[in-house]
Amino acid sequence: AYGAPENGSPAIEAADPNNIPADDILGNPRPVGAASDIGAYEFAPALTLSGAPANQTIRLTWSVNAEVPATTTWQIDYTGPVGNQTPPITNIISPTRAYTLTGLTNYTWYTVILTALLGGSPFLTDTATVMPTDVILYLPVVIKE
Repeated sequence: AYGAPENGSPAIEAADPNNIPADDILGNPRPVGAASDIGAYEFAPALTLSGAPANQTIRLTWSVNAEVPATTTWQIDYTGPVGNQTPPITNIISPTRAYTLTGLTNYTWYTVILTALLGGSPFLTDTATVMPTDVILYLPVVIKE
């Protein structure tokens, strides 16, 4: 949103606690984190999970719009027939931003849930629904000048 603070902004967690509304302009509760942000918007970390299908495989990648503490671990859970990794998959260390699920059943929808944990408590989560397949379709890339 226009005017919302970005990660690293000096406005994040810098508001006077005696002079802020309980919600930001979008209706999001304040504070998110240790203190409220200066301005109309409250910055909230967001996790984005993506999954790419392959033969009996789902390749997961994710990103976060903020730095997470070094002690953060990731947990992957999924619904669908169990593959080579039994859910939940835990203790994936913080710098990791990719993981591959293997031994899955082709043509079956899997719902994958990624959770960031800090001290065992969840603080970010996102979900992706992906179907492994042995049929790969390549589309030509056309560049118009």
